[in-house]
Amino acid sequence: MEAPNMHTSLYWVTNCLKTFCERTQIDYPSFIEDNVLLTYIVGLSGRQNLLQIAAMAKQRVTNTFMLACMVELRDLLTSMDIRYAFLKGLTLSSMLYAPYEARMSNDIDILIHQADIERVISALLENGFAFEHSDGNQSDVAIACGRQHIAPLYKEIQVDGRRKCITVEVHILPYDCEYMLYGHSMNLIDYTDYLLHRRETIQIGNEFFYTLGKTDLLYVLTLHMTKHLCLDSILYLYVNKPFQQTYIVNLLIDIALYVKKYEDEICWKDIIDTAINQHNYSQLDLTNHILQSVFNIAMPLPSVTISEKEPINTVCQLYRELPVSSYLSRRNFKSFLDTEITGRIRISGDHLPENIVIQKSDNAIRFCIKNIDADIQYSFTVLNAKPESGVLSRELIVNIIGSSYSVALDNGYRKIWEPATYGTVSEQDLSCSYTVIRQGTYEQNCFEFTVNAPELLMSSQNAFIYITRGACYNPFINKAFYRLIH
Repeated sequence: MEAPNMHTSLYWVTNCLKTFCERTQIDYPSFIEDNVLLTYIVGLSGRQNLLQIAAMAKQRVTNTFMLACMVELRDLLTSMDIRYAFLKGLTLSSMLYAPYEARMSNDIDILIHQADIERVISALLENGFAFEHSDGNQSDVAIACGRQHIAPLYKEIQVDGRRKCITVEVHILPYDCEYMLYGHSMNLIDYTDYLLHRRETIQIGNEFFYTLGKTDLLYVLTLHMTKHLCLDSILYLYVNKPFQQTYIVNLLIDIALYVKKYEDEICWKDIIDTAINQHNYSQLDLTNHILQSVFNIAMPLPSVTISEKEPINTVCQLYRELPVSSYLSRRNFKSFLDTEITGRIRISGDHLPENIVIQKSDNAIRFCIKNIDADIQYSFTVLNAKPESGVLSRELIVNIIGSSYSVALDNGYRKIWEPATYGTVSEQDLSCSYTVIRQGTYEQNCFEFTVNAPELLMSSQNAFIYITRGACYNPFINKAFYRLIH
């Protein structure tokens, strides 16, 4: 039996996914189950139909409790005269899906300005909310308020005599930029203020709430989807975290339905300008590429040259070059990714390249790069042989473009996964940013710089050094790894 009142848009989604699977020779039933898409599909039969009915019935109950929790949050924040905007969740369900329970969601995301966050957290705790992971100490509030993404809270909500715990995630940024390992730290607090000024009301049932404006919400959804697509690859490729692929087809369906419904109401110039200014255009471009491949629709975006060297842009470029079916099908993708990367990277062994000289003294490390090719990026990862200080490594990124150079040093929070520590370091510990410590021009075909031990937060004598070299605009082109251990 088909779920009742299925919206015509879900027929469109179903036909697009079937066509995509046929064209790319992916087994359609396996694709639906592998990506947890049973509730998004019409025309299921047998076992899959029964699973769909059960999943939608469970989501229908969850939606009832989430709506009650949203009403409580709205009333509390309104009484405190605090601006807010609900993100994703039941907001998207009401905008794009009929019935609402066709979209899977189990928590509430809400955007708050940083200036209000301490008041909000205190008020939530006073009104029955609690941190999911807490030692009961008063410092929980201070710790939470120091993060860009607040630790999840929960509350037992009661509706018609029934009870259910609902999780609430409070954001002070519209997306989790600190998890992206950005090459430059970005202060987006002003952007949050901008979004809250442009918020719009939405009706869910008989209730009204604030959410982001239509243009802004699409931009945030795009970054959220590419974060989930690229994040695990970034951690795997850059810091050796065990590979773990996340579900993104459901997020892609949100974006496809959103573009299809609101294309004429979206200010595309705003999205394009914001993406370029925030160095996020590669994520927008990748999303558009996938939309065209799977749903045969596209956002009206111009071609823009991506020059930033940040990991998120590099990985987006890598995905842009791979067949979409290779990462949406989920099966054997890690092996496929390994094969692709292996073909692009040259392992050069335990020695220095001929054009690099490294000298260590008691208090500093001197780097000298000779015979420089233009538009080259070098990365020197300095590993601590005796990490008693808690600092496992520092990374120096050297960009040489023409006769200009810059040297950026990470903030000392980088974590390196080793087999013995798998699973013991959380992704929240990966908050990483870079500060430019040297920049300028050089006249001769030789560039040298010195980093002092206090900057490294470790003894220079204890340093192991890993070196990578690649093209600035795509580090996976002509890339080489070198290891220097002494």
